[in-house]
Amino acid sequence: MVLKTYYDDGHFDCFDTTQLVDSSQFRCNRLTNWSLDFDPEGGGPILLNLYWYDSASDESGPAGLPVAFRSDGWSFVVADASDREHLLRMTVDDEPVLVRLGDGLSDCGRLYYFANMVDHVLPRASKAVAFLEGMRGNWSDGDADDEIAAVLGMSGDGYRWLLEALNALPEEEDDDDMADDNRF
Repeated sequence: MVLKTYYDDGHFDCFDTTQLVDSSQFRCNRLTNWSLDFDPEGGGPILLNLYWYDSASDESGPAGLPVAFRSDGWSFVVADASDREHLLRMTVDDEPVLVRLGDGLSDCGRLYYFANMVDHVLPRASKAVAFLEGMRGNWSDGDADDEIAAVLGMSGDGYRWLLEALNALPEEEDDDDMADDNRF
């Protein structure tokens, strides 16, 4: 993982987690995992946390394989509280993680999740739901909504949420209306 920070004064930092300086500290290490700890609305530091997995224990997992437990490593300060006000964006492997919107930082993971939901997931789900609801007469005995939910790989509650979300989607604009809005 390569984490990069970009600042309003042109300063740039690159944290390359693929290259540890001295791996001898991780004798018998089987896996290393990193996490980014930040609160976009908070004022504290942004931390890059390191965890490592020691040699496997005598305990076996469900597949009968030895289990390696996570050990806490270190937390590295990527941006301290004073850096945050100058941070423009942060990327992980060239994908945006944080971006400045006005005076604050926005969590791109959350933002992109909902944008992807509206742009891709819900329109496709709408077509799948319409198709499956059209096939209601072919369902076996039982609750058709529960059967549709199962076919879609979700719970009944998930299916009800999906139907509510589809009703909450904004109406699509006509191409003529969009042409008027894009005249700049």
